[in-house]
Amino acid sequence: MPAIDGVSCAVRLAEALVGLAPRAPSRGSFARPPSKPARGLSPALGSLIDRIQQS
Repeated sequence: MPAIDGVSCAVRLAEALVGLAPRAPSRGSFARPPSKPARGLSPALGSLIDRIQQS
């Protein structure tokens, strides 16, 4: 009965995924949802969220 080492399989799968070099999705079901306005936050936190969403 052959045995399969789970760790070596996982490492090989990770190497294959890195080799594919997938791009970030820009549309479809895996794309980032549109941003929503942040209400009721402090100005500092609102500013931080705006900067993160713009980058």
